[in-house]
Amino acid sequence: MAFNPFHSFRKYKKTMFAVLTIICMFVFILSSGLGGGADLFNRRIFGGSRYPEVARLDGRKIDVEELKQVRNRRRMANEFMSMLITQSQSKTMADVQAKLDSFPPFVRSQVEQIIQGRLFMQFGQQYLYRYLGSIPTSVRALDAGAEMLERDKKPSEAELVRRLRRLLIQDQGRREYFGELYFGGTIRSGQDLLDFLVWKWAADQRNIQLSTEAVQRMMRDEVGSEDADEAAAAVVKYILGRDKGLSASALLDALGDEFRVRLAKTALIGETPKMPATIGGYVTPYEFFKFFRDVRTTIRVSMLPVSADAFLDKVTEKPTEE
Repeated sequence: MAFNPFHSFRKYKKTMFAVLTIICMFVFILSSGLGGGADLFNRRIFGGSRYPEVARLDGRKIDVEELKQVRNRRRMANEFMSMLITQSQSKTMADVQAKLDSFPPFVRSQVEQIIQGRLFMQFGQQYLYRYLGSIPTSVRALDAGAEMLERDKKPSEAELVRRLRRLLIQDQGRREYFGELYFGGTIRSGQDLLDFLVWKWAADQRNIQLSTEAVQRMMRDEVGSEDADEAAAAVVKYILGRDKGLSASALLDALGDEFRVRLAKTALIGETPKMPATIGGYVTPYEFFKFFRDVRTTIRVSMLPVSADAFLDKVTEKPTEE
């Protein structure tokens, strides 16, 4: 009987289908980018990329796929912080309104004006600018109110007023100084994304690295609330439930990049969350030390006269220009 390949296929079809299934799963996993990375076949194994190069940073090629990842990571980190701050502020406003009747008349009047201003700012630019313009005066009034409550032995009310003061500072920083993102800048163009990569490179050059604990601590300081961890857990659960391809570690890494870039900007151009770089950059401690050493170091010298007349007759040839 002649050889028929279908006989072998019918005999071992279950095994062959199982092997093909495993191969397909393996290929799919490798080509998926392993959780947000680049395509392994296109970039990691064969050492190249099918995506067009758009720029070079310190000799390293940057393609459109990397810019896409930067945009997604920035969007994720900034959305997380915006939602976290908003949730914390909502709790602060609810706590303040619940305690409104326990405040002295002066403090209650100031707090009511702030609540009204924050409510009206949603109805147009003129109300928003009016609210932002009133923040410095409101902050000073809340400082005085907190001191008054401390003198009256009302520490819990004083702390609540300080939380409201911190909320105003957050509003001022988020709405007046920065652009579309919480940490500043935008993700609308490739130039914006390249700018962020340059600042990441600057942080790497200065060995600005943050541990997981440091990122979490900076996040708590940013929120300024005792229940920051609880609120953060709720926001992470919401984001990961909505975007199935994300992970908590990827979110934490993206958040760490934002804080590292902020530290690099602070070191190089004096930019802080409350003071964008509108003035000249600050010097680092080492740069100031070098300036002191070069300009202010005292040197004591003595001058010793040396006569050249005794050596003139020993010059028998005309010296060269060298």
